[in-house]
Amino acid sequence: MRASQSLSRFVIALGLMTASFAPMHKANAENATAYPAETVAAFTSTCTEQGSSKGIPAEVMQQICACSIDALQEQYTFEQFAKIDADLGAGKPAPAEMDMIVQGCVKEFISK
Repeated sequence: MRASQSLSRFVIALGLMTASFAPMHKANAENATAYPAETVAAFTSTCTEQGSSKGIPAEVMQQICACSIDALQEQYTFEQFAKIDADLGAGKPAPAEMDMIVQGCVKEFISK
């Protein structure tokens, strides 16, 4: 498996696992796909910390994680995101589209 694929799977699993501990609120009425601030903060913070512990500079990991959660909010409603989180918790793989989204962010910031 290529390094970017491995890292993207790590970001997905870690971010969703962490986001599951954030309070589950309805999406902001202004933006139907906006996730609760607590969920975004939990995803970004833990993703950055854990990715940095794998030898990737914290600044780069912060960019990857922020890019990932921003792109995921554009692609998935909060309810879909929560369902994917539950599926991952049950041992199911992340959807291929989600993996591609995160891989795009990894490639964008690792190649800089």
